[in-house]
Amino acid sequence: MRSIVEVTSPDMRHDVPFKSNLSPLGGMGEGFRIFPRYADALQEGQVPIKLFRSTERRAKLTGISLLSWHFYADFKEAVAEVIQRSCRVQVLIMHEENPALPEMLNDSVSDQVRKVRDEIGQSWDAWQQIATDGGRAVEVRKVSRGVIYQQLIMNEARMLYSPYRFSVGSPKSNTIQTDRTSPLYMSLDEKFDALWQRNEEQGRQLKRKPAA
Repeated sequence: MRSIVEVTSPDMRHDVPFKSNLSPLGGMGEGFRIFPRYADALQEGQVPIKLFRSTERRAKLTGISLLSWHFYADFKEAVAEVIQRSCRVQVLIMHEENPALPEMLNDSVSDQVRKVRDEIGQSWDAWQQIATDGGRAVEVRKVSRGVIYQQLIMNEARMLYSPYRFSVGSPKSNTIQTDRTSPLYMSLDEKFDALWQRNEEQGRQLKRKPAA
């Protein structure tokens, strides 16, 4: 009984027996928090663009289209800041012809598949323009092999993660905030890299426009 009390005490220190950068076994990482809805995370100040701006080395973004990112008022300025710090930006969105796409979408919404495919096309064009204007640091790939199950913004320190739910729209999806010591962060980072490599042929790294 004494051992149980000691282990569950908030004052108990749980040392990690292997790598110093990992949280204790079963730990969630510092700053782990679950929001009932994505909208709640925004209200608490966990805005994706804020996390993106804090990037020091690399940022990874995934989503079905990520079109909403282009509507942040200060998005272009944030990209310019991150690129100026010599950071790498990797973006994964679904390919509009990915056979899994129609099955991911709630068909109770009229003409949903066509609308989402249009959003993917708009977002792809916008990301291409950002890459052209911003230089080689920005890479965008469409996922034709595999599936993106979440909207994710991750940098070298933290992430904000919203799994897609068939029954509700993105603003109502549960959202998780955590840091790089979390097993969830590590798992999603690994998954991103696997999808990135698997869809290399769908990538496009646009060169900086030649000087006039």
